[in-house]
Amino acid sequence: MHALELKTHLFVGGYDSYKVKIAKSVEVENNFKGCIKMLKVSGMDLDMISSTVDSANTEDCVVARGDACSYNHCKNYVNCHTVSKHYEYVCECENGFNGPKCDVEAKLCPTLKPCLNDGICTDIDSSSYRCDCPLGHSGPTCNEKVVLDITANFSGNSYLQLENSLLDRNKREHSISMTFTTDSANCLLYWQSQEPNNDGVVDNYIAISIVNGYLELSHRFQGRSTPAIRATDHHVNNNEPHVILIRGNGAEWSLELDRSTTEYGKERDVDIQQLLESTDLIYIGGVPEVILTTNDNHYKGYEGCIGDVRVQDSGYVNLGQKSLSGKNVASCNRHDVNNIIQRND
Repeated sequence: MHALELKTHLFVGGYDSYKVKIAKSVEVENNFKGCIKMLKVSGMDLDMISSTVDSANTEDCVVARGDACSYNHCKNYVNCHTVSKHYEYVCECENGFNGPKCDVEAKLCPTLKPCLNDGICTDIDSSSYRCDCPLGHSGPTCNEKVVLDITANFSGNSYLQLENSLLDRNKREHSISMTFTTDSANCLLYWQSQEPNNDGVVDNYIAISIVNGYLELSHRFQGRSTPAIRATDHHVNNNEPHVILIRGNGAEWSLELDRSTTEYGKERDVDIQQLLESTDLIYIGGVPEVILTTNDNHYKGYEGCIGDVRVQDSGYVNLGQKSLSGKNVASCNRHDVNNIIQRND
Protein backbone atom coordinates (compact mmCIF):
# COMPACT_ATOMS: atom_id res chain seq x y z
CA MET A 1 0.00 0.00 0.00
CA HIS A 2 1.36 3.42 -0.99
CA ALA A 3 0.87 6.49 1.17
CA LEU A 4 -1.09 9.37 -0.33
CA GLU A 5 0.31 12.80 0.50
CA LEU A 6 -2.29 15.57 0.18
CA LYS A 7 -1.24 19.16 -0.51
CA THR A 8 -4.77 20.43 0.01
CA HIS A 9 -7.62 19.52 2.27
CA LEU A 10 -9.57 16.38 1.43
CA PHE A 11 -12.81 17.37 -0.29
CA VAL A 12 -15.93 15.21 -0.18
CA GLY A 13 -18.91 15.75 -2.47
CA GLY A 14 -17.33 18.62 -4.37
CA TYR A 15 -14.56 21.22 -4.09
CA ASP A 16 -13.97 24.95 -3.57
CA SER A 17 -13.64 26.24 -7.14
CA TYR A 18 -12.14 29.50 -5.85
CA LYS A 19 -9.22 27.70 -4.21
CA VAL A 20 -8.77 24.47 -6.16
CA LYS A 21 -8.54 23.70 -9.84
CA ILE A 22 -9.35 20.15 -10.98
CA ALA A 23 -6.95 18.61 -13.49
CA LYS A 24 -8.52 17.99 -16.89
CA SER A 25 -7.36 14.36 -16.80
CA VAL A 26 -9.87 13.70 -13.99
CA GLU A 27 -12.65 14.37 -16.50
CA VAL A 28 -15.05 15.49 -13.77
CA GLU A 29 -16.57 18.96 -13.69
CA ASN A 30 -19.79 18.67 -11.68
CA ASN A 31 -20.09 18.40 -7.91
CA PHE A 32 -21.89 15.45 -6.29
CA LYS A 33 -25.60 15.65 -5.52
CA GLY A 34 -27.01 13.23 -2.92
CA CYS A 35 -26.15 11.76 0.48
CA ILE A 36 -22.75 10.45 1.56
CA LYS A 37 -22.28 8.39 4.70
CA MET A 38 -19.59 6.28 6.35
CA LEU A 39 -16.45 7.72 4.78
CA LYS A 40 -13.43 5.45 5.05
CA VAL A 41 -9.94 6.34 3.75
CA SER A 42 -7.09 3.81 3.82
CA GLY A 43 -9.09 1.66 6.18
CA MET A 44 -9.69 4.49 8.64
CA ASP A 45 -13.19 5.74 9.41
CA LEU A 46 -13.55 9.53 9.13
CA ASP A 47 -16.21 11.42 11.04
CA MET A 48 -17.56 13.86 8.48
CA ILE A 49 -19.05 16.06 11.21
CA SER A 50 -16.16 16.53 13.62
CA SER A 51 -13.50 16.49 10.87
CA THR A 52 -15.08 19.22 8.76
CA VAL A 53 -13.08 22.48 8.49
CA ASP A 54 -15.17 24.14 5.79
CA SER A 55 -18.36 23.49 3.87
CA ALA A 56 -20.88 25.10 1.57
CA ASN A 57 -24.45 24.31 0.63
CA THR A 58 -24.70 21.09 2.68
CA GLU A 59 -27.39 19.90 5.03
CA ASP A 60 -28.30 16.84 7.09
CA CYS A 61 -29.37 13.89 4.95
CA VAL A 62 -32.39 13.38 7.21
CA VAL A 63 -33.56 16.91 6.44
CA ALA A 64 -32.88 16.45 2.77
CA ARG A 65 -34.07 12.91 2.29
CA GLY A 66 -36.28 12.09 5.25
CA ASP A 67 -35.98 9.50 8.06
CA ALA A 68 -32.49 8.06 8.58
CA CYS A 69 -34.02 4.59 8.87
CA SER A 70 -34.97 4.80 5.21
CA TYR A 71 -31.29 4.36 4.43
CA ASN A 72 -30.23 1.86 7.10
CA HIS A 73 -28.02 -1.10 6.23
CA CYS A 74 -29.51 -3.61 8.67
CA LYS A 75 -30.34 -7.07 7.32
CA ASN A 76 -32.49 -8.92 9.85
CA TYR A 77 -34.44 -6.35 11.82
CA VAL A 78 -37.99 -5.71 12.99
CA ASN A 79 -37.72 -2.02 13.79
CA CYS A 80 -35.44 0.98 13.24
CA HIS A 81 -35.03 4.08 15.43
CA THR A 82 -33.40 7.40 14.53
CA VAL A 83 -31.21 8.43 17.45
CA SER A 84 -29.64 11.76 16.38
CA LYS A 85 -29.82 14.49 13.77
CA HIS A 86 -26.64 13.27 12.11
CA TYR A 87 -28.17 10.49 10.05
CA GLU A 88 -27.69 7.86 12.74
CA TYR A 89 -30.05 5.02 13.55
CA VAL A 90 -30.35 1.90 15.70
CA CYS A 91 -31.95 -1.29 14.41
CA GLU A 92 -33.94 -3.64 16.61
CA CYS A 93 -32.86 -7.12 15.50
CA GLU A 94 -35.01 -10.16 14.84
CA ASN A 95 -34.76 -13.04 17.31
CA GLY A 96 -31.59 -14.94 16.60
CA PHE A 97 -29.55 -11.99 15.31
CA ASN A 98 -27.52 -9.19 16.86
CA GLY A 99 -24.83 -6.67 16.03
CA PRO A 100 -25.18 -3.05 14.83
CA LYS A 101 -26.49 -4.23 11.46
CA CYS A 102 -28.36 -7.32 12.74
CA ASP A 103 -26.12 -9.47 10.55
CA VAL A 104 -24.56 -11.62 13.27
CA GLU A 105 -26.40 -14.85 13.98
CA ALA A 106 -26.90 -15.21 17.71
CA LYS A 107 -25.55 -18.28 19.52
CA LEU A 108 -27.31 -19.18 22.74
CA CYS A 109 -24.68 -21.58 24.08
CA PRO A 110 -21.78 -19.12 24.44
CA THR A 111 -24.16 -16.40 25.60
CA LEU A 112 -26.18 -18.32 28.20
CA LYS A 113 -23.72 -21.10 29.14
CA PRO A 114 -26.75 -23.08 30.33
CA CYS A 115 -25.30 -26.60 30.73
CA LEU A 116 -24.14 -27.49 34.23
CA ASN A 117 -21.91 -30.29 35.56
CA ASP A 118 -19.68 -30.44 32.46
CA GLY A 119 -22.65 -30.81 30.13
CA ILE A 120 -21.97 -30.00 26.48
CA CYS A 121 -24.14 -27.33 24.87
CA THR A 122 -25.14 -27.51 21.20
CA ASP A 123 -27.05 -24.76 19.40
CA ILE A 124 -29.98 -26.29 17.52
CA ASP A 125 -31.09 -23.04 15.92
CA SER A 126 -31.09 -19.36 16.82
CA SER A 127 -33.70 -19.82 19.56
CA SER A 128 -32.99 -23.25 21.06
CA TYR A 129 -30.13 -25.41 22.32
CA ARG A 130 -29.51 -28.90 23.71
CA CYS A 131 -27.48 -29.97 26.73
CA ASP A 132 -25.77 -33.37 26.48
CA CYS A 133 -25.26 -34.54 30.04
CA PRO A 134 -22.41 -36.75 31.29
CA LEU A 135 -22.98 -39.92 33.26
CA GLY A 136 -24.53 -39.11 36.64
CA HIS A 137 -26.58 -36.11 35.55
CA SER A 138 -29.67 -35.40 33.48
CA GLY A 139 -32.33 -32.74 32.91
CA PRO A 140 -32.63 -29.83 30.47
CA THR A 141 -29.49 -28.20 31.90
CA CYS A 142 -27.85 -31.30 33.43
CA ASN A 143 -28.87 -30.02 36.84
CA GLU A 144 -30.45 -33.27 38.07
CA LYS A 145 -28.31 -35.90 39.80
CA VAL A 146 -28.84 -39.47 38.59
CA VAL A 147 -28.03 -42.65 40.52
CA LEU A 148 -28.42 -45.79 38.39
CA ASP A 149 -29.05 -49.34 39.58
CA ILE A 150 -30.04 -52.27 37.33
CA THR A 151 -32.23 -50.09 35.08
CA ALA A 152 -31.59 -46.97 32.99
CA ASN A 153 -33.66 -44.71 30.77
CA PHE A 154 -32.44 -43.57 27.35
CA SER A 155 -33.68 -40.61 25.30
CA GLY A 156 -32.67 -41.50 21.73
CA ASN A 157 -29.48 -39.45 22.08
CA SER A 158 -27.98 -41.55 24.85
CA TYR A 159 -25.61 -44.40 25.59
CA LEU A 160 -23.90 -46.27 28.40
CA GLN A 161 -20.48 -47.85 28.00
CA LEU A 162 -20.03 -50.89 30.26
CA GLU A 163 -16.79 -52.31 31.63
CA ASN A 164 -15.32 -55.04 29.43
CA SER A 165 -14.43 -56.96 32.60
CA LEU A 166 -17.96 -58.38 32.20
CA LEU A 167 -16.60 -60.50 29.32
CA ASP A 168 -14.94 -63.87 29.82
CA ARG A 169 -13.01 -64.33 26.57
CA ASN A 170 -12.20 -67.96 27.33
CA LYS A 171 -15.79 -69.13 27.18
CA ARG A 172 -16.94 -71.26 24.28
CA GLU A 173 -20.35 -69.60 24.20
CA HIS A 174 -21.40 -65.97 24.39
CA SER A 175 -24.71 -64.85 25.90
CA ILE A 176 -26.52 -61.54 26.43
CA SER A 177 -29.89 -60.93 28.06
CA MET A 178 -31.93 -57.90 29.05
CA THR A 179 -35.44 -56.55 29.51
CA PHE A 180 -36.70 -53.41 27.77
CA THR A 181 -39.74 -51.24 27.08
CA THR A 182 -39.96 -48.86 24.12
CA ASP A 183 -42.22 -47.49 21.41
CA SER A 184 -39.35 -46.89 18.96
CA ALA A 185 -39.57 -48.92 15.75
CA ASN A 186 -35.90 -48.52 14.76
CA CYS A 187 -33.18 -48.25 17.38
CA LEU A 188 -30.06 -49.84 18.85
CA LEU A 189 -30.33 -51.84 22.11
CA TYR A 190 -26.89 -53.41 22.49
CA TRP A 191 -23.56 -52.90 20.72
CA GLN A 192 -20.34 -54.84 21.26
CA SER A 193 -17.42 -54.10 18.96
CA GLN A 194 -13.85 -53.08 18.36
CA GLU A 195 -12.81 -49.47 17.89
CA PRO A 196 -13.84 -48.08 14.48
CA ASN A 197 -11.05 -47.37 12.03
CA ASN A 198 -10.23 -43.91 10.67
CA ASP A 199 -13.14 -44.14 8.25
CA GLY A 200 -15.58 -45.02 11.02
CA VAL A 201 -15.87 -48.64 9.83
CA VAL A 202 -16.12 -51.50 12.32
CA ASP A 203 -14.98 -54.92 11.07
CA ASN A 204 -16.10 -56.92 14.13
CA TYR A 205 -19.30 -56.34 16.08
CA ILE A 206 -22.38 -57.88 17.68
CA ALA A 207 -25.56 -55.79 17.59
CA ILE A 208 -29.05 -56.21 19.01
CA SER A 209 -31.50 -53.75 17.52
CA ILE A 210 -35.13 -53.12 16.69
CA VAL A 211 -35.78 -52.86 12.96
CA ASN A 212 -39.26 -51.89 11.77
CA GLY A 213 -40.62 -52.94 15.15
CA TYR A 214 -39.00 -56.41 15.19
CA LEU A 215 -36.11 -57.59 17.32
CA GLU A 216 -32.97 -58.35 15.31
CA LEU A 217 -29.53 -59.84 15.99
CA SER A 218 -26.68 -59.13 13.59
CA HIS A 219 -22.93 -59.46 13.71
CA ARG A 220 -19.81 -59.09 11.60
CA PHE A 221 -16.48 -60.84 11.88
CA GLN A 222 -13.32 -59.84 10.00
CA GLY A 223 -15.35 -57.48 7.82
CA ARG A 224 -17.85 -60.14 6.76
CA SER A 225 -21.48 -59.57 7.76
CA THR A 226 -23.79 -62.53 8.31
CA PRO A 227 -27.55 -62.68 7.65
CA ALA A 228 -29.47 -61.08 10.50
CA ILE A 229 -31.67 -63.18 12.77
CA ARG A 230 -35.07 -61.56 13.28
CA ALA A 231 -37.91 -62.49 15.63
CA THR A 232 -41.00 -61.85 13.50
CA ASP A 233 -43.59 -63.41 15.81
CA HIS A 234 -44.65 -60.02 17.16
CA HIS A 235 -43.60 -56.38 17.33
CA VAL A 236 -41.70 -55.18 20.38
CA ASN A 237 -42.26 -51.41 20.07
CA ASN A 238 -45.52 -51.43 22.05
CA ASN A 239 -44.31 -49.97 25.38
CA GLU A 240 -44.69 -53.39 26.98
CA PRO A 241 -41.76 -55.12 28.73
CA HIS A 242 -39.92 -57.71 26.63
CA VAL A 243 -37.23 -60.18 27.68
CA ILE A 244 -34.50 -61.24 25.26
CA LEU A 245 -31.74 -63.84 25.45
CA ILE A 246 -28.98 -64.12 22.85
CA ARG A 247 -26.65 -67.13 22.64
CA GLY A 248 -23.87 -67.91 20.18
CA ASN A 249 -20.92 -70.29 19.85
CA GLY A 250 -19.48 -69.07 16.57
CA ALA A 251 -21.26 -71.53 14.28
CA GLU A 252 -24.80 -71.08 15.55
CA TRP A 253 -26.66 -68.18 17.14
CA SER A 254 -30.08 -68.05 18.76
CA LEU A 255 -32.43 -65.20 19.61
CA GLU A 256 -35.05 -65.91 22.27
CA LEU A 257 -37.88 -63.41 22.79
CA ASP A 258 -40.18 -63.36 25.83
CA ARG A 259 -39.25 -66.95 26.74
CA SER A 260 -41.54 -68.27 24.02
CA THR A 261 -40.08 -67.62 20.58
CA THR A 262 -36.60 -68.68 19.51
CA GLU A 263 -35.02 -67.96 16.13
CA TYR A 264 -31.79 -69.61 14.96
CA GLY A 265 -29.08 -68.71 12.51
CA LYS A 266 -26.16 -70.77 11.22
CA GLU A 267 -23.01 -69.66 9.43
CA ARG A 268 -19.48 -70.70 8.66
CA ASP A 269 -17.49 -71.47 11.76
CA VAL A 270 -16.27 -68.38 13.58
CA ASP A 271 -13.80 -68.66 16.43
CA ILE A 272 -15.92 -67.28 19.26
CA GLN A 273 -12.84 -66.50 21.34
CA GLN A 274 -11.37 -64.41 18.52
CA LEU A 275 -14.68 -62.61 18.17
CA LEU A 276 -14.80 -61.85 21.89
CA GLU A 277 -11.15 -60.77 21.92
CA SER A 278 -11.83 -58.26 19.14
CA THR A 279 -15.12 -56.86 20.50
CA ASP A 280 -14.31 -55.49 23.93
CA LEU A 281 -16.32 -52.24 23.70
CA ILE A 282 -19.77 -52.74 25.21
CA TYR A 283 -22.57 -50.18 24.85
CA ILE A 284 -26.27 -50.27 25.61
CA GLY A 285 -28.90 -47.81 24.41
CA GLY A 286 -26.72 -46.34 21.67
CA VAL A 287 -23.10 -45.52 20.88
CA PRO A 288 -21.11 -42.31 20.47
CA GLU A 289 -21.47 -40.87 16.96
CA VAL A 290 -23.94 -43.61 16.14
CA ILE A 291 -24.23 -42.89 12.40
CA LEU A 292 -20.46 -42.88 11.84
CA THR A 293 -19.77 -45.93 13.97
CA THR A 294 -22.33 -48.54 13.05
CA ASN A 295 -22.41 -48.41 9.25
CA ASP A 296 -25.55 -50.53 8.98
CA ASN A 297 -29.18 -50.12 10.03
CA HIS A 298 -28.65 -49.13 13.67
CA TYR A 299 -28.75 -45.42 13.01
CA LYS A 300 -30.98 -44.28 15.86
CA GLY A 301 -30.23 -44.51 19.54
CA TYR A 302 -32.67 -46.28 21.84
CA GLU A 303 -35.53 -44.47 23.56
CA GLY A 304 -37.04 -46.13 26.63
CA CYS A 305 -36.06 -48.21 29.65
CA ILE A 306 -33.49 -51.05 29.71
CA GLY A 307 -32.86 -53.26 32.72
CA ASP A 308 -31.72 -56.65 34.02
CA VAL A 309 -28.72 -56.66 31.69
CA ARG A 310 -26.60 -59.80 31.88
CA VAL A 311 -23.43 -60.46 29.90
CA GLN A 312 -22.42 -64.12 30.07
CA ASP A 313 -22.30 -65.07 33.78
CA SER A 314 -22.27 -61.51 35.14
CA GLY A 315 -25.62 -61.67 36.89
CA TYR A 316 -27.77 -58.54 36.74
CA VAL A 317 -25.38 -55.68 35.99
CA ASN A 318 -25.50 -52.67 38.29
CA LEU A 319 -25.38 -50.03 35.56
CA GLY A 320 -24.26 -47.33 37.96
CA GLN A 321 -21.26 -49.32 39.17
CA LYS A 322 -20.23 -51.01 35.91
CA SER A 323 -20.48 -48.06 33.52
CA LEU A 324 -17.33 -46.36 32.24
CA SER A 325 -19.07 -43.44 30.58
CA GLY A 326 -22.45 -42.31 29.34
CA LYS A 327 -24.51 -39.52 27.87
CA ASN A 328 -28.06 -38.34 28.57
CA VAL A 329 -28.95 -41.34 30.72
CA ALA A 330 -31.62 -40.97 33.42
CA SER A 331 -33.42 -43.21 35.88
CA CYS A 332 -36.42 -45.21 34.67
CA ASN A 333 -39.81 -44.16 35.97
CA ARG A 334 -41.41 -46.36 38.62
CA HIS A 335 -43.97 -47.82 36.19
CA ASP A 336 -41.28 -49.11 33.82
CA VAL A 337 -39.19 -50.46 36.69
CA ASN A 338 -42.16 -52.38 38.12
CA ASN A 339 -42.97 -53.82 34.69
CA ILE A 340 -39.40 -55.01 34.22
CA ILE A 341 -39.30 -56.60 37.66
CA GLN A 342 -42.63 -58.36 37.12
CA ARG A 343 -41.56 -59.61 33.69
CA ASN A 344 -38.51 -61.30 35.17
CA ASP A 345 -40.29 -62.88 38.13
